[in-house]
Amino acid sequence: ARYPAPWPSGHRHYFARDYTVHRRDGWFASVKMFSTRTKSGESTNDENILGSRQSDGRFYLVLRGDEYFGRDIWPAFDWTRLPGITVEQKADTASDVYGFGKRSFAGGTGDGRNGVSAMELAPLGSVLTARKTWIFFDDAIVFLSNGITSPSTNRVETIVNQWPLLNASSQLVRRDDWASLENVGYWFPTAVDLKVSREMRNGTWSSLGGSADTTSHTKSFVTLWLDHGTAPVNATAEYVIVPNKTSTSMAAWAASRPISILANNDTVSAARDLRTNALGITFWRAGAIEGFQSNAPAVVLATMTDANTMRIDVADPNASATGTMQLTIPGTWRTSSVAYTRTSRSITFNVPRKGGETTTVILTR
Repeated sequence: ARYPAPWPSGHRHYFARDYTVHRRDGWFASVKMFSTRTKSGESTNDENILGSRQSDGRFYLVLRGDEYFGRDIWPAFDWTRLPGITVEQKADTASDVYGFGKRSFAGGTGDGRNGVSAMELAPLGSVLTARKTWIFFDDAIVFLSNGITSPSTNRVETIVNQWPLLNASSQLVRRDDWASLENVGYWFPTAVDLKVSREMRNGTWSSLGGSADTTSHTKSFVTLWLDHGTAPVNATAEYVIVPNKTSTSMAAWAASRPISILANNDTVSAARDLRTNALGITFWRAGAIEGFQSNAPAVVLATMTDANTMRIDVADPNASATGTMQLTIPGTWRTSSVAYTRTSRSITFNVPRKGGETTTVILTR
């Protein structure tokens, strides 16, 4: 049986921890990032000796809650292919290297139900760099990566998912622009060469450190990834994960194309839910998209609460303690939330940076 998610239900970005949680009845998702303000993890008592990639934008998704826990999954897990990460594959990809990040850009915002998170990826122990955005809508998560660059001879991959099968006989259903496996749907709005592996792997708890248990555990996994090859320069990745979708319902969802990816470049990454008109934006630098403008890096979620009211949630992903940033929103709006100037076509206002905490501005016609 499935039960309503207990508090905290909805969406929250923990700006002091570079961590995002997104809950719905019947599923849970999270993203772990890191920055110059946070460490990528830790290894104490010789434990967690393969977990160095856990904060590189690692995506965690469960529907029942026991997909990864209580089934001895971790010993057989491929720690170089954590879900959601973009990774340089080399001999020491999964190691015990931890520390503070090399980039300050890691942050998120949201309205308590949906949100946007983003980071500039510069993994420890790797020459890889990339920009990664996650846009959380009601029934789907949009993954946008760009600027994927790695000046080495090692292959670079973006891991869509590494799924521990609940039923060893489950089959991946795959069509031109979507796939489905064990009630998790995947949508690829632009053509991709999706790589898929299905394998039985084994391992021991002792191989992860901190345990004397040498019992071998064998588990079945399906891994989906995008191969960017060697020495990629400004490569991109775009896909959407849609939980709680059978192959039949995923086919209908993909055919309706309910989400539009508006941009994914070094200035802005953005997507819109065409059903609700909700818009998620990462401004990597000052820029504009569909009339929305920022004079600085920002993460923004714009939602229509009714026909005459727009809610803007915005945060500074560099988590500056002081200062302001300026947003311009298209349309004939007014607000009592902040001071503003307006024209016949737009409204412009400043919002405080507040160390990465979200500021909410309510606009009315």
